[in-house]
Amino acid sequence: ELISFCNFLFENKHYDRALLSFFNFLYRFPGDELEPTIYYLIGKCYEYTQNNDLAIKYYQRTINSQNSSVKEQKAASYRKLYMHLINNENQMVLDQTVLTEDPYLLVLRGYAQLQRFDWDSARHAFLSAQERFKHDHYSQLILPIIDKIENVNNIPLKDARTSLLASLIPGGGQGYTRQWNSGIGVLSSLIILGGYLQISSNKIH
Repeated sequence: ELISFCNFLFENKHYDRALLSFFNFLYRFPGDELEPTIYYLIGKCYEYTQNNDLAIKYYQRTINSQNSSVKEQKAASYRKLYMHLINNENQMVLDQTVLTEDPYLLVLRGYAQLQRFDWDSARHAFLSAQERFKHDHYSQLILPIIDKIENVNNIPLKDARTSLLASLIPGGGQGYTRQWNSGIGVLSSLIILGGYLQISSNKIH
């Protein structure tokens, strides 16, 4: 019954109340097999309320939990790295994705390189992700980003950054450096939220 209530609050976006219920569950049932899933959902609540550092903390707890499945650990790892990207910790993202062949991680790597205005490396990362996904759906999501990167070479250097970032962020280029973080998950969210990051609700039902 408590789990159903927690799930109800979360799915209806009552994140503050959901947090209280999740912590209540952890207090009442220490070591329960659902503990890593609860940690993961706590992380998502903090993420959705823009408490990124706390989100990172609880995604890490999911990863560290002895009861975590491989799927849960991978989902938490993706989401945790995504939070570092939103925090503009681009070097950390790049360090943790060196030599990766994971297409999800390659997408995050590509965004980190875009934030550093490293067009060639970003293009390579997105092309590598596209190749490894081997799926038309993902190709259609990635292709416009690659096109924008390639087109930036035809724009005067002074305007290149503004033009590319504005084209990838909803609402145009107003204050693009400030808005880049808020818009950076457009492609990442579409790809990454489509599988591993939905494991929590499936397990609770």
